[in-house]
Amino acid sequence: LCEELDQRMQNQVDTYECEWKKVVDSPELRKKFRQFANVDDTKFGDLEWSQQRKQKKIAVEDLPTIIGPAKIGKDKADGTWHWVDVGSPDDFPKGGGFAVKVSSSELAVYNHVGSGKWYATQNSCPHKQLQVLSRGLIGMHGDVPKIACPIHKNTYNLETGKGISNAGLNIASFDAKVEGGRVLVHLPPDDVLDKALARQDPKGNSECQGSCDLPKDLQW
Repeated sequence: LCEELDQRMQNQVDTYECEWKKVVDSPELRKKFRQFANVDDTKFGDLEWSQQRKQKKIAVEDLPTIIGPAKIGKDKADGTWHWVDVGSPDDFPKGGGFAVKVSSSELAVYNHVGSGKWYATQNSCPHKQLQVLSRGLIGMHGDVPKIACPIHKNTYNLETGKGISNAGLNIASFDAKVEGGRVLVHLPPDDVLDKALARQDPKGNSECQGSCDLPKDLQW
């Protein structure tokens, strides 16, 4: 029995592979952890913690809920709109979404295997204005393709952007397609898009260039 356990332990040692080291060493795997699929921009900001029911949780900024129709969307498209290349289909997970940045606006692009179509929306959920819809859960509401915010699970129609779980919460939706081996999103001129959707990124540690001292007590 001891010999068998020794053999199993040795096999664990011989075949061990650090998954995160593999990611760091592989450019293709590192791409999956980028903030945006189409640009190398980085958003800076410190994560603050709050005490909730004897647990430390990340404190999210309590921004006001935006109630009403979306500020922009494909229903407002005119002759000034154009198709914007946001990356290769391989940059986006099947059955999921990824954030892209066009000018100063964050969008979410989804490869919906259930419907066999591509969709694009604003990345900000109007409930608390968190830029997280690209990390949401996609699925179907009957015959309607939907995205569920990963924070509070508000759901939206990916075709129209209209709220499903709350009719007062709506998001901008845009046509998206794959053509010539590239993912394209139909968008207005940059200034029009930014006026409707752009947000100023948090400054955070952007001036440190990776050399800021960390606090001694990280309180993980």
